[in-house]
Amino acid sequence: FGPSLGPTLGGYLTEHMDWRWVFYVNLLPGMFVIYILSLIMKDDREKHHETGRLDIPGLILLSLSLSSLIIGLSKGNEWGWYDGKTVTLLYVAIVSAIIFLLVEMRSANPLIKISLFKFKFYRYSVLSLTLFGMGVYASYFLLPLYLERLRHFKTLTAGEILFWPAFSTGIFSIFAGILMDRKIISRKASVITGIFLFTVGTYFQVKLDLDMDKFQIILHLLPWGIGMGFFFPALSQISLGNFVKEN
Repeated sequence: FGPSLGPTLGGYLTEHMDWRWVFYVNLLPGMFVIYILSLIMKDDREKHHETGRLDIPGLILLSLSLSSLIIGLSKGNEWGWYDGKTVTLLYVAIVSAIIFLLVEMRSANPLIKISLFKFKFYRYSVLSLTLFGMGVYASYFLLPLYLERLRHFKTLTAGEILFWPAFSTGIFSIFAGILMDRKIISRKASVITGIFLFTVGTYFQVKLDLDMDKFQIILHLLPWGIGMGFFFPALSQISLGNFVKEN
């Protein structure tokens, strides 16, 4: 339910305090989580002393690739897509990603175990989650712009609107999990249902205009959120649950 509370809390902090508090507010929960993990997680460093070493070359290459890609894509419009800095950053991102993959395939303790992708259920699940995530975050990027810049809603009101699709995702994730655990629906049926509802919900977002009231906008966004609730838990089970069988 964190994603459902985030937009509303972020809107309140931005409107009544300062936008920097969107980042400050994470400090206390972060410290609390670290404390809880220190209590419940076992210290098994001795057990994994030889095999548990951090893959430093892989970490450096992955960090270089992702940071170059993010900066290049973020500054592309400002610098120009054919500007030397943009082209160099994107080139560095691609080359370092290729070297990263080669290093990981040879590493005794890789940061990302490339061999996992030989399993179809994992490979296709990761691809599906990647494409699905692109659609989700594209909407989460554009919806606040629509609500605040085009509709001139206050930041808090925009957060309240975005609360409901995220809340519906949390509710229907639990609901879909119960249905799958009781064998009422299969994981495949849950994924298909989620994709269908997500697609319908994305289509409804195209219908958003400058005259809809707050309640109408929420109704247009609900199928989008419900679809994610059916999709994500089922695909997570498919991608990770089958490793028990594969050992």
